[in-house]
Amino acid sequence: MPPKQPTLTPAQRRWIEEYLVDSNGRAAAMRAGCSSKAAQGMATRYLANPAVMAHVAACQRALLASRNMSRQAVSRGLQQAFDIAQQLGDSAAMLSAARELAQIHNYGPADEADNIASGQDVSVHKLHKMSDAELLAILAKNGRGKFGIQ
Repeated sequence: MPPKQPTLTPAQRRWIEEYLVDSNGRAAAMRAGCSSKAAQGMATRYLANPAVMAHVAACQRALLASRNMSRQAVSRGLQQAFDIAQQLGDSAAMLSAARELAQIHNYGPADEADNIASGQDVSVHKLHKMSDAELLAILAKNGRGKFGIQ
C-alpha cells in the first residue's frame, strides 16, 4: 500500500484495506468493524470522499504494478497449459486454452463496425465462428508460435 496520507483517519485507512479486497464498500465497512446497520452509510460517505478514493486509486495502481503480468507472460502460461492438455489428451482443456489465446491476441468476436473503425482486418475474426474441430486443426497444422508466443 502507498504511504499513508495524513488526511486519512485510521478508520478510513482500515476501510480502504478492506475495500481493496473486493471493491464492496458495505462489506469493507463491516470487515473494518462497522455494524451492519451503519455499514452502508459509512461506505457511501467513504466512496464520496475524494481523499479516500484518491488513496484507493493509488493503492490499486500499486497493486497492478506489483503484479507485473504482461500479455506475453499470460500467453506463455496458456501455451504451456495447451501443451500439457495435449500430452494428457484432454481436448476440452486444449480448446479452452486455444480460445483464451485467441481472445488475448484479439482473434475473438468483434463488431464489424468497430473493426473497420480501428483499421483491423475483419477476416481475422472468422476464428470465432469456427467449430472446435476446425480450431484444433489450425493449431495442429501451424504448431507453436502462431499466437505471437516466443
